[in-house]
Amino acid sequence: MEEDNDGCYGFVFLVLVGLSIWGFFGIKSCISENREEKAYKEALKANTNSSFVTFLNNFRTNESVESDSYLFKADSILWHRTLNSSSYEYYVENVPRIYGIYGNYTHLNRAKDSIEERNWKTDSTAWNRAVELNSLEAYEKYVNQYPNGYKIDKGKKIIIDMEVDKIFSKDYGTMPELNKIREGNGKTSHISIYNNTSHTLTIWYSGPNSRLLVIKSRSRSEIQLENGKYRIGASVDSGAKKYAGIQSLTGGYYDVEYYISYGRIY
Repeated sequence: MEEDNDGCYGFVFLVLVGLSIWGFFGIKSCISENREEKAYKEALKANTNSSFVTFLNNFRTNESVESDSYLFKADSILWHRTLNSSSYEYYVENVPRIYGIYGNYTHLNRAKDSIEERNWKTDSTAWNRAVELNSLEAYEKYVNQYPNGYKIDKGKKIIIDMEVDKIFSKDYGTMPELNKIREGNGKTSHISIYNNTSHTLTIWYSGPNSRLLVIKSRSRSEIQLENGKYRIGASVDSGAKKYAGIQSLTGGYYDVEYYISYGRIY
């Protein structure tokens, strides 16, 4: 009988310990909820953007944020104010990311998209954004969106320069040099190109003038460029590797014929 009583006492002790632990965490959870509720009400009373941001920073969590939570409510207030004021920069720069099912990743991405869309609304802001991003895609977006833009010529030149940079940065074949057929004393050079291939030929000239030529198969095209040093890139629409070379133009007349032999341009 004594052994049975000991086992019973042990069981009762474990139950009491379990209840104590449960009660401790339950009380702790209630205290935490009360602190959060009190802080939210204080932010609501102040009713400023900074008061809600402070609240979100103090109670941010990696757990799911439910739609009836104070975190979600504070974030929603700031997001609605953002939509009404279009002050997307403030939201992106100040509102912390609240994680979970109802996280504000969607709001954050929408705010960033709205800022980006606004950056491209006018000719001048679009050009400033292209310069800021300084990428081939950004300059192409500017040129396509503003074909008569005040920086269209500069944009096109930068695109050609970047295309040539890209060709030189990878494995490329060597292009044949231009043949000078007649001297000249002017500030420009005249170039005649014959595309003696069965493919469309694209040529980029990057230098004092940056120009693009697209020449159909078995066709001739001419171009006039300001004298100076040029980096030249070329490709055909057959998917073959690209070609590049460097040449200094000193005035006069140049002639070149391109053809493909054993998969190479000559």
